Amino acid sequence: MLLTQNQLEVFNHDGFILVEDLFDLNNIATALDKMEKTFYDKSFAEYLEKLDKTGKPDPNPVTNIGPTGIFGRAQFPTGINALDRLIGNEAYLDIFAQCLGNQ
Repeated sequence: MLLTQNQLEVFNHDGFILVEDLFDLNNIATALDKMEKTFYDKSFAEYLEKLDKTGKPDPNPVTNIGPTGIFGRAQFPTGINALDRLIGNEAYLDIFAQCLGNQ
């Protein structure tokens, strides 16, 4: 799947593009569930609920990255197979390359 010329022009003008139906919704739901469990050991909604009650974030891999324990960069592959399959999706990579163009 590649972007149409119109979609590419929108991307070049706006700096982003929404591509509907690029990923299978079941694959996205699976990846989201796996990421939430990996990062928060619970759903993100449950994490936020506890944060609202206590005012303190639970330590988790998201906040414990980098030398300061606050920030860092993502590592790819992530080791979360469901997410890595999305990131390595051929259609996604083709569109990503198309958006980069000759840059």
